Amino acid sequence: MSNRQALRLGAAVLALGCALAAPARADEFVVSVDQARMQRIPETASAVIVGNPAIADAYVQEGNLLFILGRSFGITNVIALSPEGKEIANLQVVVQTRTLRDVTVYRGPNRFSYACAGKCESVLRSGDEKLYFEELGKQVQTKADIAQKALGKGND
Repeated sequence: MSNRQALRLGAAVLALGCALAAPARADEFVVSVDQARMQRIPETASAVIVGNPAIADAYVQEGNLLFILGRSFGITNVIALSPEGKEIANLQVVVQTRTLRDVTVYRGPNRFSYACAGKCESVLRSGDEKLYFEELGKQVQTKADIAQKALGKGND
């Protein structure tokens, strides 16, 4: 099979997989990796519990605004509790990868991920080639450290 035929076959399989993927259920809260969404909850929350913090994180603002951040693809839940300990929200959170502008390149068994908006840039995605992921992770952490120091939140 030629490279061109393999690419066509891969594209066809990807398109079929996307077509067969189950749509989000009405009771699911869907957020993309590295994105945040807001959800109003009916009462003031004093505590928020995330089932798997590696998949999502959640914050309460102004008592009844819940912000959910997608960290890694997967499914978890977020529970909000009232000051009395009563459950006031229990959201099934589905974190999905963005696909509209993402490109995944496979070189043999190794995977490399890019986000494309004008031009393509490397992005951290679980499952990417180990050395690529580690080096990119170091760069992302260095950038975050510089930003924190600029905000006066550094370790010094």
